[in-house]
Amino acid sequence: MAILVILLETHRLLTVIGALLLVATFLINNSYVENNPVVDDSDADSDIGDGGIAGFDFVGNDSEDFNYAYVTGVLMMGAFVASFVIFSKNKMKRGLAS
Repeated sequence: MAILVILLETHRLLTVIGALLLVATFLINNSYVENNPVVDDSDADSDIGDGGIAGFDFVGNDSEDFNYAYVTGVLMMGAFVASFVIFSKNKMKRGLAS
């Protein structure tokens, strides 16, 4: 029974962490969008080196162009997934025990 209480507390803690990371992701992304206006390069002859993974050009741009909201977004998703797995595992154990 003590393990069940610990798992529920972990589930709640991960949910709160996920919610805080959601807010942080929004704020970081909002700041990034305001400080880095979109450049229309539709006239470019070649798309090589444009974009890249998550809008980051690995060919020659500085690390300032990377949107760090992706980092907090991935951490947020990890926290919510872990919380969901713990919650679902708990429900399954309760359902099978009844």
